[in-house]
Amino acid sequence: MARFHYTILSRAVAGREEEFVAWYRDQHMADVCRMPGVVSGRLYRMDFQRVYNLDDAPQWTLMTVYELECDDPEPVINHIRDTSGSEVMPACEALNKAGMIQAAGHLIASGEGTAGIADGTVRVPARDVPIPAFLSDVAKAYLMPQGGSLPYPAMDDKAGWRAYVEAVDQNVLPMLRMMIPQAAAEVEERDADGARVYEIVPPGLSPDDRGVILEIHGGGLIMCGGELCRLMGTGAALRLQKRVWSVDYRMPPDHPYPTPLDDCLAAYRALLREREPHEIIISGGSAGGNLAAALILRARDEGLPLPAGAILATPEADLTESGDSFNTNNGVDPGLRSLMTVNLLYADGHDLAHPYLSPLFGDFTKGFPRTLLTTGTRDLYLSNTVRMHRALRAADIPAELHVTEAGPHTGFPGGPEGAEIDRELRRFIAEALGAG
Repeated sequence: MARFHYTILSRAVAGREEEFVAWYRDQHMADVCRMPGVVSGRLYRMDFQRVYNLDDAPQWTLMTVYELECDDPEPVINHIRDTSGSEVMPACEALNKAGMIQAAGHLIASGEGTAGIADGTVRVPARDVPIPAFLSDVAKAYLMPQGGSLPYPAMDDKAGWRAYVEAVDQNVLPMLRMMIPQAAAEVEERDADGARVYEIVPPGLSPDDRGVILEIHGGGLIMCGGELCRLMGTGAALRLQKRVWSVDYRMPPDHPYPTPLDDCLAAYRALLREREPHEIIISGGSAGGNLAAALILRARDEGLPLPAGAILATPEADLTESGDSFNTNNGVDPGLRSLMTVNLLYADGHDLAHPYLSPLFGDFTKGFPRTLLTTGTRDLYLSNTVRMHRALRAADIPAELHVTEAGPHTGFPGGPEGAEIDRELRRFIAEALGAG
């Protein structure tokens, strides 16, 4: 099938621009992106009159570029036009409907070859991306193409989401059981001010070692609770050779934001009663990296002391998905796609750009601990990680960034490339805890 770009210009009712933009970004565009044949959508706020010298043209508020994948774009475009503003997909009152009619949309790029469009977007021709020959066999296995993922349920179908989460968790569970020794660590389930945590002690840890990793698991903000949380925490304890508190936070569909963050904060408060701040590292990967960074921002804002350090492994730091790699690594990362539908489910109507939802947009000048960030060149969240690192450095926060060549979102655990990252993590933890 061919790929096409389809643009729509729209404008808001005067004085209601922010309301219109929020609705379009958080609701309308997500609805369109779920339509058959629509791969993705990108939203741009631009001054079209100034940029294109259109003095007599209406003042457009937004330009949306939808990427279509189909043999014939016309039925897809007609479906977008017919559905938008209907009972199925009602329009926001802040939309200037006359403006939308005048900019009913047009196809601006199609076919093969490289082409530019008005905003500088580049069309890249289809090509093969080989696995680098110098990688270990373990790393090469992680880069093999994976099968298609399950379709998302409707946003309001809680039973459907529960079934989705259960199916994905059960698919992952056998692999983790095989990878992580069941009896290799002491595990105690604890109540941390209402939040469930697994306290995990690796074998051979000295009783005098007071360092604790507050580990927040990944899983797209909806998956990997319960036994998976315990197994992932056990894996972290064994790799890092540290005591771990793994937070089994509640998740959507039944417990959307802010409940997951509330649970993480409760766990941190409980840990602070047992350890000094300089004895704590807060760590999280992927969705857990989102919550780890958001937890630190919220704890700081509520007057709690900062931990000795933070580890953010390919963090889902921007739920608006505005980074470059959401396009450049789309389809190149073998195991991760856009999670916008899940992001909206998690946010439950809250602004995706709020720092407690997208910590990338937080104010780090008010304080943040020294941080280590990891990613890979094929990681869909490469931009999240790079931008988070630059935001921390712009605020003069000590931060180091480690990028694995050809690394996907999962990284290369079990391979020599993953072992190199683990060595850096252990070094960082020793330095951060030793600094206290």
